[in-house]
Amino acid sequence: EPSPGLGPRASWNASRSAAPDFDPPPASPALVATLKEWRLTEARKRKVPAFRILTDRVLDAIASARPSSGAELMSIHGVGPTLAERYGPQLLSLVSRRR
Repeated sequence: EPSPGLGPRASWNASRSAAPDFDPPPASPALVATLKEWRLTEARKRKVPAFRILTDRVLDAIASARPSSGAELMSIHGVGPTLAERYGPQLLSLVSRRR
């Protein structure tokens, strides 16, 4: 039961700010740069701002996690089914080339 006076979102906020039990590997700067280049190209093709393709935070998470499958890609916060379907093969290919 949540503590009185903290409101319904208190426990949600607490769990969001809690540090994970493990430190993800640091994102490779080269991989982040490669992903950002790809994102810019994709954004120009689709005539949308780059952040509409993927945010920097999600790109960093992908570079840290280095997913090797669609399921691993979808386990990253900010990557949903549509994004995985639309960009998954390209992202996984970029990540695997930079291992």
